[in-house]
Amino acid sequence: METLNSQITAFLATIIVGVMIGIFFDFYRVFRGFIQPNALGTVFGDLAFWAIATAIAFGALLSTTWGEVRFYVFIGSAMGFFLYRVTVSPGVIGLFLAIFRGVRAGSEFVTATMPRAMRQLAIRERDITRALKRRLAAWRGNMARPGRPAGPEIGGQGRSRRP
Repeated sequence: METLNSQITAFLATIIVGVMIGIFFDFYRVFRGFIQPNALGTVFGDLAFWAIATAIAFGALLSTTWGEVRFYVFIGSAMGFFLYRVTVSPGVIGLFLAIFRGVRAGSEFVTATMPRAMRQLAIRERDITRALKRRLAAWRGNMARPGRPAGPEIGGQGRSRRP
């Protein structure tokens, strides 16, 4: 037989589980609104939501009541969910919307500036590669003919003749 204290603790834990599921529900609603999946995507998203929500509830139930399902577990979870929806949910939805809008704006900025940045890097890389090839060719030319001074041939302009 459980003590009253352990039952109250389990009841409070189920209220917290209801709040957690409410937060997760709002996250899923905002996420789904941003990606706007087709019908098949909605089905898989809903299945994933319920699988995760069930895992949250089961884990909390297992840790607080050792898996015993009592009537107060359902009452507490429903009470936590509805209290969350009535009181805190609008603010949390606004927070999630702001986060998702920020992520979207950041990704749009990156995708808009990336091609230009990549072109600039490619131009710089091409210039560096050309300079390195010229220097490597000059170095190879000097290594093939020991005793010749390093002079104008570094630029690849040909060799000066000695009288």
